[in-house]
Amino acid sequence: MSILLSIGINVMLVPVRTAGAGQRGVQLGSAIVDGVLALIGIGGGIVALCGIRRHGRRGLLWPAITGLGIWLLLAALAIPTFNAVRKKAALVRTMTLKPLTQIPGGRPAYDSELGFVFQVPPEYGDFAPETKPAGYRHAFIHQEPAPPHSVLLVKGLGGTLGRVRLKAADIPKGQPASLVEFNWRGRPVDGIRVPEKTAVGDYVTFNVQIPLRKQGVQFGFGGPAASEAKIREVVEKVLSSLDGQPEF
Repeated sequence: MSILLSIGINVMLVPVRTAGAGQRGVQLGSAIVDGVLALIGIGGGIVALCGIRRHGRRGLLWPAITGLGIWLLLAALAIPTFNAVRKKAALVRTMTLKPLTQIPGGRPAYDSELGFVFQVPPEYGDFAPETKPAGYRHAFIHQEPAPPHSVLLVKGLGGTLGRVRLKAADIPKGQPASLVEFNWRGRPVDGIRVPEKTAVGDYVTFNVQIPLRKQGVQFGFGGPAASEAKIREVVEKVLSSLDGQPEF
């Protein structure tokens, strides 16, 4: 019964797992449910076997052996996967960030709530209060000789990123966006390149996701499409100056 109950609960949890894919709390809660049901099943089988001397074999022996056997078989089948995950986790834990790189002339931007700090390139200034984009924790602008201007925007993602990497399927269909990979002090991080056509010219934005322990953060680097190579350089400089506790 514990096995059937485990299967039923896991089926009901599918929407929750899908909605919270990559979130540690969802994964931990699901593992706890499975673990409790397994302990109930194995414990019930052991209690049943211990009760055979008093109550006899009938109705106890084979159900107990069957329940114990299936749970133990499932545990044995899970050992290779468990070992692979443990090795991967150990490898991730041994990864350390490379030393910080200072941006010449840059100034620090602190975020004590989410626990990170990075340097703002000297050519980027603060938005005027009336023009600052809504919903961003930090926003800076570089006035180009002619519009469109370059921007550096930072916002929280509302939760941790987990070990789930972005895939092409994560990009909404019909959009010209594409996946790119950047380097955060020796660690690969995901980014999305978004080309746009505006009234003042072609524009390109790189949205880079950083897996911080308290909360995932997205850095947005935008500017004229003709200056894409320069924007990429800005991305690399800012990421090399970014200091924060990684999620793993």
